[in-house]
Amino acid sequence: MVRTFLSLVTLAFSFGVMHGALAKDASPDQIKVEITGTLKFGVVAIGAETTGVTITSGKTTWELDLGNNAELKKKTEALDGKRVEVAGMYAPRPGVEVKIRHIVKLTSVKEVVEK
Repeated sequence: MVRTFLSLVTLAFSFGVMHGALAKDASPDQIKVEITGTLKFGVVAIGAETTGVTITSGKTTWELDLGNNAELKKKTEALDGKRVEVAGMYAPRPGVEVKIRHIVKLTSVKEVVEK
């Protein structure tokens, strides 16, 4: 299901770029997402092409954009390496090393407690 979603989003993004429909940081259409996976804080990449925070679910990794939210930064740092559930708005961005960076503008994060 995640792969299907990612394929559809990639297709929609590619179509939008080919037709000039998506601006750099703004789009009239938005995709709200919820992802459960393992959070990593302090991620580095060549050319600083990363937000520094990721969530991995299965074989798929998304970058998380915390903006300037100090509370979210503190929370994600404390949850480094743990299983979490995040919510936010998906916004693909073109990259240099990675053609399309899959970024979620984070609105919430919480630890998943295994039962």
